[in-house]
This record gives sequence, C-alpha cells and structure tokens, in this order.
Amino acid sequence: MQIPDDTMLIYLTVAQFRELQRECALAINLSKDNSIQVSAPCINTVPIEKLCELTGWSKSCVYKKTSLRQIPHHKIGKELRFNMDEINNWIKTQKRKTGEELVEEFETRQKIIMRKAK
Repeated sequence: MQIPDDTMLIYLTVAQFRELQRECALAINLSKDNSIQVSAPCINTVPIEKLCELTGWSKSCVYKKTSLRQIPHHKIGKELRFNMDEINNWIKTQKRKTGEELVEEFETRQKIIMRKAK
C-alpha cells in the first residue's frame, strides 16, 4: 500500500489503516527468544477476495482448497493471505497432460520395461 510520507495517520480511512497494520504485522516477526526481526513486507500477497477476483474461483472453493492444503497459503491471525508467485507456480504444476503426451509416456515406459525384461 502506497501512502505519501507526509500523510498523517488520522487522515487514513479505516480500510487503509487496517491494510497498513497488516503490512506492518507481516514485516515484523518475533523469534523464539522474543527478539524482533524486521523483514521486507510481503508486497506480493493478496487477501482471499483478490485471489477470487484474479482466478475466478468462488470463496468457498478457495476455502476448501486451503483446508485440504491443496493450495499454497499463509495464515496471519484469522486472515488468509496468498503469495501470487507461489499461486502462479502452483497453477503451472497442475497442468494436465494431453493425449499425445500420455501415449508418448506410455510408449517410453513400455520400451524401458522391454529392455529390462531382456
């Protein structure tokens, strides 16, 4: 979220303030010894509503995929966040093989089995 440096917090809308709060929470991690470690904010993460908008999936579909741990996600408190790089990589790995690819794979495996049988 981009807010000009000279903007006072009092002038932010509630939604802008909450988004800023979430970004700060993502940027600060407590280690096991309770020391604070600041990392770069997760700029590439989106809430469930944005993921639904980008993918065309319904909220219930996304909730089901996350509860079955089929889709990469992060949970901050009660909020689900999705890293778009992880989502794009996950979508790429879900490719179904074409009929030609399946036949080629079958023939290759068959040749290997025949060689081993000799």
